[in-house]
Amino acid sequence: MVIAAVRIAQKVDGPVKVVWTREEDIQHDIYRPVYRDTIAATLSGGRIFGWKYRVAGSAVIARWLPPAFQKGIDIDAVDSAVDMPYDIPHFHVEYVQAEPPAVPTGFWRGVGPNNNVFAIECFIDELARKAGKDPIAFRRDMLGKNPRMQGVLDLVAEKSGWGQPLPPRVGRGVALQPTFDTSIATVVEAEVDEQGDVHLRRVTLAVDTGIAVNPDTIAAQLEGGLIFGLTAALYGEVTIDKGRVQQSNFHDYRMLRIDQTPKIAIHIVKSGEAPGGIGEAGVIGTAPALRNAIYAATGVALRRMPVDRSLIAAGKKA
Repeated sequence: MVIAAVRIAQKVDGPVKVVWTREEDIQHDIYRPVYRDTIAATLSGGRIFGWKYRVAGSAVIARWLPPAFQKGIDIDAVDSAVDMPYDIPHFHVEYVQAEPPAVPTGFWRGVGPNNNVFAIECFIDELARKAGKDPIAFRRDMLGKNPRMQGVLDLVAEKSGWGQPLPPRVGRGVALQPTFDTSIATVVEAEVDEQGDVHLRRVTLAVDTGIAVNPDTIAAQLEGGLIFGLTAALYGEVTIDKGRVQQSNFHDYRMLRIDQTPKIAIHIVKSGEAPGGIGEAGVIGTAPALRNAIYAATGVALRRMPVDRSLIAAGKKA
């Protein structure tokens, strides 16, 4: 967009402002990277004993901040994977650079942790079911060395009514994230109807971001991030056919509308720790918490986003 404005300005006597239409913007953007994650784990005594995680995808850092791309490792692509909050005795993480042909990729709000927290927290729920344990209890048992994360998990469990009975095809899902020196636990409560449409009932979030300089700003950033993340989880798909992006405007690249937006409750922990980051943090836990709510409601373990309604309609199998 900068190059186009400069080229036009070279031919015009006076200042130039170039405004793209929404169609041009959607079809000629820099897109969020696609990642593929492979996870293997072993369980012992109802806890994770061994963990191997491999992420393959774009190295955005290599293009936008080359000095930070060292020894083939993109630090953004492994963020929140190498610093998981859980106490796991045997732990291994790998990164493989894999660039999509012809599609320009770049940072997206929440950056690399969006991918890693989604993959990890969704798999944690599957492991909890394998171990026959409640998803929050399963997580809590592995947080003995992380009291701040344990604190937000306990708080979100209390405030969300975790464990209280729900109607059929309604579920609660939880996700933890350690990103940007901020500890967050998110619970999404959602209903999946017979056609596979997802209806968001409420979202509860507990956050320990250190000293809360401006609590109102923290809540506002998290509320906006939650809506942004839920929109992406439900509708945020860009597809390419014969080299062209097929979506063009809000009719086929939808936004979460006012009447679809759930009740949101933000609970801020009083803390004397150094302030952490908050501007992107609200986005990250929404997709895995929503996915885990769908898992609880339907028994279907979705493993990619956005939500595929055909897989969660009544009578369908993943």
